[in-house]
Amino acid sequence: REESSHKISISSKSMLYSFLGNTALVNSFHHQSIHFLGKGLKITAIASDGVIEAIESSENKYLCGLQWHPECMIYSSPPMKELIIYFIQKAKNSRNLHYISPDIQTYYQ
Repeated sequence: REESSHKISISSKSMLYSFLGNTALVNSFHHQSIHFLGKGLKITAIASDGVIEAIESSENKYLCGLQWHPECMIYSSPPMKELIIYFIQKAKNSRNLHYISPDIQTYYQ
């Protein structure tokens, strides 16, 4: 799981770019991928075969979805470790549950 399997290209207009630069080796072992993006999302990384490897929100700068597992690469890739540390810090400091739902009570019924 910690070894990379292929290379991705990363958009310079993405949050990921600050951690990984314009290319990265990732450990994808997925069997499904995104075909159509949801509203408010943008592609921020792509594999050479055209598979979307990362998406980010065009509205919220801390929303990012990955098609690989950086948490498995923290010992083999310092940039992946930094990405995971950043994610943990953002999650730890988050107090804004209204990003999930304007009516948080719907989750407790």
